[in-house]
Amino acid sequence: MADKKSDGVYTATLNLPAGDHPYKFVIGGTWCANPACADTVRNAHGTLDNVLRVV
Repeated sequence: MADKKSDGVYTATLNLPAGDHPYKFVIGGTWCANPACADTVRNAHGTLDNVLRVV
């Protein structure tokens, strides 16, 4: 991810295959879920990951 404009907005471009892709962010060393994403799945550690669904 890159903050190209130095404005605190980070972007990344990925080519993902169709399917569900769990994700989380690391902010200041802490794993954080995306509060703007309602789709979640429980991970192997018992916590929730967000899910990006690609069709």
